[in-house]
Amino acid sequence: MIRRLYHRLVNKSVSKKFDAFHVLNLEDQNMLQSWRYRNVYKFPNGVDTVRYIPGQKKDIFTVMFAGRMVYQKGVDILAEVVKDINDSQEKNLNFYIFGAGPLAYIVKDLEKKFTNVIYSSYVDEEKLIEAFQSAHVFVSPSRFETFLLTSLEAQSAGTPVIASNISGPRETVISGRTGLLVNINPYEIADAILYFKDLWDKKNQEYSKYCLNARRNALSYDWKITVDKFEQMLSSVVKK
Repeated sequence: MIRRLYHRLVNKSVSKKFDAFHVLNLEDQNMLQSWRYRNVYKFPNGVDTVRYIPGQKKDIFTVMFAGRMVYQKGVDILAEVVKDINDSQEKNLNFYIFGAGPLAYIVKDLEKKFTNVIYSSYVDEEKLIEAFQSAHVFVSPSRFETFLLTSLEAQSAGTPVIASNISGPRETVISGRTGLLVNINPYEIADAILYFKDLWDKKNQEYSKYCLNARRNALSYDWKITVDKFEQMLSSVVKK
């Protein structure tokens, strides 16, 4: 509602001066087209598939989260997931959480309460790549996203993704092949984590298929491909 009001009052008049529009997800593309915008191009951000490559998984099943510690990213939902799993009979797994922001205190409290929660507010990119490689599953309980680059970084590193079934993650995660798209619900997310843990423990071949599919999916988002699409957009706009 607010977004449409902003468009009517401000964005519509300004937008008339633009020759083309680039969006990252289908929902935004459909919205702009419904507003009769012309020359709307949809293509994703890219990922460096040369640096983000598969590596050795940890011996203990590891769940990873990386993102800003804000309401949008669902840090409070993640906390409920951690509590739910730790309160269950299944405790042989670790949570590696990365990020900084105003809600960081939630994760700090988790780290004090549970020995299997390891929190880092900041690490350099090389350490983050190692974390993507060694994790068994990457979790993103976001409430809203335009895109979700971390899901591509995880998949490029050969790690399946559990993400909210919303517009951004739907662009990159193939549910049932490269990960799982779930409702924004702590219990569904916890169940998805335990599903992957069960595959890792008992059906390693099926788990490995997820990892392989994730890597293959990420390769189609390599920066070289994305840059080509950007150049094609510019070329098309200039011709028009």
